[in-house]
Amino acid sequence: VCAGDKILLDLYNNLPSSAVTLHWHGLTLGPSFTVPRANPTPYMDGTPGVTQCPIPPGSGFRYSFEATDPGTHFWHAQTGLERGDGVFGPIVVHQPADQDPMLSIPEHIFVVNDWFHGSTQLKYVLKQHSGEEVRPQSLLINGQGRLKHDGSASKVPYYNFMVEKNKRYRLRIINAASTNCPVTISVESHDLILLSADGSAVNPVNASSVLIHPGERYDAMFSAEQESGDEGKTFWISVAGGHDCQGLQQYATLQYLPTNITAVPIPTISPESNPPQTAEKAGMNVFTGSCSTTGQRCVSGLRSSTELPQALKSTRANLTFYLSFARRYIHNENIYSLLFYGINDVPADKRVATPQINNLSFRGATTPLLVNHRPLKSENCSSEGVRRGHCTVDFCECLHVIQAPVGATVDLVLIGEDSTASQPVHLHGYKFWVLSHVESSQVPEITLPADVNYTLPEGMSRERVMRLDEEGNLVRYLQNPVIKDTIAVPAGGYTIVRLAAENRGFWVLESQVLFDSQAGQKLILQVGTPEGLPKAPRDFPTC
Repeated sequence: VCAGDKILLDLYNNLPSSAVTLHWHGLTLGPSFTVPRANPTPYMDGTPGVTQCPIPPGSGFRYSFEATDPGTHFWHAQTGLERGDGVFGPIVVHQPADQDPMLSIPEHIFVVNDWFHGSTQLKYVLKQHSGEEVRPQSLLINGQGRLKHDGSASKVPYYNFMVEKNKRYRLRIINAASTNCPVTISVESHDLILLSADGSAVNPVNASSVLIHPGERYDAMFSAEQESGDEGKTFWISVAGGHDCQGLQQYATLQYLPTNITAVPIPTISPESNPPQTAEKAGMNVFTGSCSTTGQRCVSGLRSSTELPQALKSTRANLTFYLSFARRYIHNENIYSLLFYGINDVPADKRVATPQINNLSFRGATTPLLVNHRPLKSENCSSEGVRRGHCTVDFCECLHVIQAPVGATVDLVLIGEDSTASQPVHLHGYKFWVLSHVESSQVPEITLPADVNYTLPEGMSRERVMRLDEEGNLVRYLQNPVIKDTIAVPAGGYTIVRLAAENRGFWVLESQVLFDSQAGQKLILQVGTPEGLPKAPRDFPTC
């Protein structure tokens, strides 16, 4: 589609027993720099219990919104676990040639996802109720791939990208994984030039490989300039996984077309060797959210092609929220029972950790908040306090909401308390500027005054980061920060993102790890008052 186009999509749910909604990952559904006069449509965000009712089996719903954000995005199921079973696909929003000088370059879409050899719902049950370690069995590229890469015969071909010699191509790369599955992508004998991150243009940089986390998208350009002969030649495209996809690899092929094409369809040319086995080197299998392999690129090495708006260049924002992402071994009432099955009654290696933000688990409203605002007065909570009935022992579950007035400048300080894995996070309804992306090794130490009768917790914590900010020791880089909507919070580190609170509505901030989001690692950013929200479309479904 083109920027400014109105999109109408009729969804009919033929699933036998599951409700469904669709989310447009990367589209803000409101005015943007490209389409400043777009009508806001927060009701089309696809978040059940927040913006709309789930669409039950045998029913339908029409999504209607404007494509306001140019670039590479994707749609996916927002209810339940259907995204893990393949309910997703790409969305590309083009803009005029005077705004995108690469518009005329031919392009290929490159979607990577993890794959369970079974139902994602079954894997979720095993994880939540037996403590079983759940990892994907393989990776897929555009829905294709092989389980073994030793040259043995297989009925499943590698996905094949065809190119013409001496032409440039754009790869629109999307990581649609449902687990915590960052991947590194490289093209044999070809260098890449990064053009954009999450749809927003960056200053072009050369890269030998690209590190991309779940929910992120990168556009990369390469030149098909390798010697290929008259008959053509084929090169390998390699994908190596980390964290939950540790040790997994997948490949596609890049085929140079023959000089004189005489046969249709064009015959596939096999590579001259077996797929290259990914070497064990830093940055390829240890994903901290940084770029630690020579030539590798990710968010910490990028700068936007546009300046930060002058109104956002202040050192301090109007509002700052400190949001800590952690996994805690606590008495989660959804898994354990105080009377019959407490967490301490389970062997340590079988206990299930609860993913939370600021030690709170999200519990959604039964009706969409955009339609019914009453839960905001009776069920809401935040790090500032919870209500009676929200907590049992050390487990708190509630409608976690943070609020910002329209027009405010907001800093979200995202803290990675988990020291073992980075945490991919996505914000609905907004683009934000990444002011810092700090690894655990770069977080300064704190020395409390001798007269302070207080001890900070060991390791990374919300309290430690707040103290660092009080001392002026948190990094905020204001010169051309990259614009994104999905970011990986470094393990044991932090990242600060800034946004202008101009898109009224209830917008979910959530983990991109599907199992963690479903378990409650999310919250709502409320911008504006309920009275100032756009009116619901005519005949909007209620539940």
